[in-house]
Parts: sequence; structure tokens; C-alpha cells
Amino acid sequence: MGEVVTLPQAKREKKERKKMQMAVAAAVLVFFLLAGVQVYRIWRTSNLNIVRVSEGQVEESLPVKALILRDEMVVTAPVAGEIEPVVPAGERVRKGGVVARIKTPGTGTVNVYAPEAGVVSYTLDGWENLLPAPQFDKIDVNKVLNRERNVTRVEKGKVVQKGQTIFRLVNNLERSYLYVPLKKEETVRLPKEAGALVKVKFKDGTPDYYFRVEKIVPAEGGSGMFLSSNIFIPAHLDQRWLSVRLVTSSCRGMIVPATALVEKNGKTGVYVLFKQRTRWHQVEVVGKVGDKAAVRGLEEGTPVVGNGQAVREGEVVNF
Repeated sequence: MGEVVTLPQAKREKKERKKMQMAVAAAVLVFFLLAGVQVYRIWRTSNLNIVRVSEGQVEESLPVKALILRDEMVVTAPVAGEIEPVVPAGERVRKGGVVARIKTPGTGTVNVYAPEAGVVSYTLDGWENLLPAPQFDKIDVNKVLNRERNVTRVEKGKVVQKGQTIFRLVNNLERSYLYVPLKKEETVRLPKEAGALVKVKFKDGTPDYYFRVEKIVPAEGGSGMFLSSNIFIPAHLDQRWLSVRLVTSSCRGMIVPATALVEKNGKTGVYVLFKQRTRWHQVEVVGKVGDKAAVRGLEEGTPVVGNGQAVREGEVVNF
């Protein structure tokens, strides 16, 4: 005969099975909780922006419109006829070199020579004699600004009249000059005296250059600043106005994202990675512009958490 299970024994076995099931369920729950925490940590740290710092500078700048002043001369057609450029626009020609030819019905072809050496431009606007760069202090700025530009381009096959301006020669060995009109509230951010240097940032890939403040003159609503530099800017040969930025302040240090800065107990620092763990490290902020900050207290190449508010002390980060 089979084993007879008494009622109390059956109850005990049922109770033991229930305990076992609860223990297994608890173990499974703990396993998934731990796994979830680990997945969360991996997900969170994988979304951290880790950057290696390098030395550089942050700059605060003022966007302005600058008028280009050039040492240039115009050349007129000696005869009427159909013009054929010989020297391409933007190229330098020596004094006495043939710049263009004019075909006339009666006399054949007439060469047009360069009276001086310079860079050739066939873009004309009627401002050529209004902006003599070397005599910038004699320029009537208001007269220039109130005069409309009539831009024309002399191209191959165009019929020109005797005495008509057909090209201009720009002296690329002369200093470059800019005139910058400034509003009253803008002048407080820039040098007040002649001789100071101002860094000018161009927008089209032209390298930044330092310009010397030559003169500051009163102007309607503020002042005008004449700047000069010993460089020639060929990229803007056919332009009069440029959109540039004048650097008003500059700070040098190790560059970090501004979002890397974290306050702790009234002090500023960043989270660095040390042995794959995050560690808060105090720094000195020497300047902050936009989304970047220049700091002292870090070594070149130190890995820093770019989004510092998203991390805590001692977190493991695989980097």
C-alpha cells in the first residue's frame, strides 16, 4: 500500500512549497532589480559627454559692419571699342604690363597698360576715389555713406567708351584699412585710444588679424574707428562692406564645455575620470563665453565629463 499522508503533514509540505516559491520569486526580483540598475548605469554613463581638455582661448566679440579702405587707382579706356581682359581679376600685374585690349573698328587692337603695379579688379562702383586708404583722415565718411553704390562689371566683349573707367588697380603692398561705425553703447567695449590693437575675426575663412586703432572720430549716434593692418585681404577685393567681429575680451586656459562646471560647497569644479571613476576636481574659471569656459587647474588631455550635472562622485565610466 502507498504512503499515507496525514493532514498536518500535507499542510506543512504545502507551506514549504509556498516558501520555496516566494524565495525563488524574491531571488528573481532581486536579480532583475540588480540587472536593471546595472543597465541604467550603463545607459546613463554611455550618454555622458567625455572630452579631453586642451589649451585654447575663449573670446567675447562684437558683430559690426566694417568699410574697407584701399589704396587704389582707376584706369580709363584710351579709345572706344570692345574690351578683352588679359589679366584675370584678382591677379597682380607689374607696372607697364598689359591688362586689357580694346578692339576698335578702325584702328585694330589697342593695349591698355598698368600705370602702376597692383591687383586687378574689373568690378567698379563709383567709390574708387572716395576712399583713399593712406589719407584715411581726409575721408568725408558721411559723403561716402550717403552716396549710392552703382556696381558694374567690365567683361569680355563689352563695348566701352573712350574715357570710361574699365578697371582698377589695388595696391596690395599698402596697409589694409577699415572704418567701423559704432553705436554709443558699443564704444564702451572697445579701446578708447589710438595705438591699441583690436583682433578682427572674418566670417569667410579669412584668418583673424590684429588691427591697430589709428583714429577715433565722432559720428552720428556714437563714433567711428579707423583701423589698419599690415596685411592685404584679397578675398574681399570686390566688396566695400564686411561683416566682421571685433574681439572685446579674451581669456586663455584649458577649454571645457560650460556645462562641465559643477558647484560644490561654494566652489567650482569639474568631474574628471580617474581609474575609470568620476572624481570632482576644483578649477579656477578665468573666462566663460557662450558654451565654452577657460579654466586653470587641469592638465592637457585630462578626460572631463562635459555634462557634469548628469553624473555623481565615484561612478564607473568606461572610456
